[in-house]
Amino acid sequence: TRRTCVADEMETQVHGWLREGAATRTVGKTVFNPRSSRSHGVVLLHLCWGSGANQSKSSSRLLGAGSLNRVGTETRIYLVDLAGSERAGLYATDKEQLKEGEYINLSLSALGRVVGSLAKGTCKHVPYRDSALTWLLKDAITGTSARVCMVAAIHPA
Repeated sequence: TRRTCVADEMETQVHGWLREGAATRTVGKTVFNPRSSRSHGVVLLHLCWGSGANQSKSSSRLLGAGSLNRVGTETRIYLVDLAGSERAGLYATDKEQLKEGEYINLSLSALGRVVGSLAKGTCKHVPYRDSALTWLLKDAITGTSARVCMVAAIHPA
């Protein structure tokens, strides 16, 4: 969903949008985790700022995506919460969770193939279209201006 806000309201708006998104995520009880995320979460913050034609330079504000022709600077921030990989039969409590685990593993494998292809640097084809996750993150992990910071919470199973 595309949403815009002005800089003065950005913190409040973004927090509200993140809470709204977290409320729609699929969670389920597994053998080890009573609130296991059963889906990935991806948030793209496309920040554009600069002076419009009728604004002074001192009153720059956050502009909507439709105002790109008046923007001085822009950046994109991807916040990604990946669901953990699943071991079939060990953690799932029903057939639906087995299917969810299969989809989670497929998208994580596709992400691994994309990162592996990019790390080699000699690959002519990067398989972005193998999953919706890698297609969404394509701009975040490629290009000369891409900067990635990864924070991982790892639990030995």
